[in-house]
Amino acid sequence: PASELAKLKDWISQGAKGPQDDRSLFSHLVVPKLPASTAAPPITAIAYSKDGKRSAMARYGRIDVTLEDRVVSLDELPGKVTAVSFSPDGNELLVATGITGLKGTAQLWNLTTGKLTAEFGGHQDLLYDAEISPDGHWIATAGYDSTIRVWDKRESMFVRTLTAHQGAVFDLAFHPSSKILASASADETVKLWRLPDGVRLDTLNQPQGELVSVQFTIDGDHVIAAGADKRLHHWRLVSREEPALNPVIHSRFAHESPITALLCMPNGQHLISAAADHSLKVWSLPDLVELHAYGPSSDIVTALSPLPNRTAFVVARMDGSMEE
Repeated sequence: PASELAKLKDWISQGAKGPQDDRSLFSHLVVPKLPASTAAPPITAIAYSKDGKRSAMARYGRIDVTLEDRVVSLDELPGKVTAVSFSPDGNELLVATGITGLKGTAQLWNLTTGKLTAEFGGHQDLLYDAEISPDGHWIATAGYDSTIRVWDKRESMFVRTLTAHQGAVFDLAFHPSSKILASASADETVKLWRLPDGVRLDTLNQPQGELVSVQFTIDGDHVIAAGADKRLHHWRLVSREEPALNPVIHSRFAHESPITALLCMPNGQHLISAAADHSLKVWSLPDLVELHAYGPSSDIVTALSPLPNRTAFVVARMDGSMEE
């Protein structure tokens, strides 16, 4: 309309100045709540402390933390919780969360006081993972915006951004030495990064589909990743100090549908894989021979976690169920 066109011309003639409070619409958008479903909300992440005395179970906007003598609920979260992990001493919980299309942030909670002690942000979209290195020195965060951000946890200081991926980064894993970070991405690659300087040690590009999970074996000698191409991809780790090619050991067809989760068991002898067709399998390590296939799960497996000090693991699912 002519009246609206006149307003635009007038605004441009005055310099086309932006609003004083220049925020994304999503930051103050009021979205009406839909009627609550009677079904249990999906479990999106689970974790256990190293000593097995504490556990965390996440759903949308909420985490229930089981301590030695009580359950603490963390419910002041901005949105979906995609990953949880305990600090090496079990006294802190790192949470990956955010708001789709707006921001991603990792929150560090002190479980003794129940207080939020630090936030690690800078992402432009939802986080998919946040991890603490085994020595407690580093925190790494990654998400839909294709970037990885590395932080010095001891100093609560941002260190650098790693930007080589061409797609969302779905998973991160620290080498047992805490000197190497692996990242799995929608760009069908795993990348290996040297810490603390961020040098890229190798790009593992044999997969033919987005990768949603990456793991180092417990001995640190191998890298295993999986995702949309239904295969288990296995490399021998060579590039520990300097860039080098890491040889492919296996690329093994594992499931009839995309793989949704991987878990290297603490005994170093077994790998667990779960797929979108509700299948769940156990494999030997490092030769990846199928040892057992469980009956179909009640729904898609969203998270796997070992039970400390036991030869057992926990399965969490989209239907809100959890089972050992």
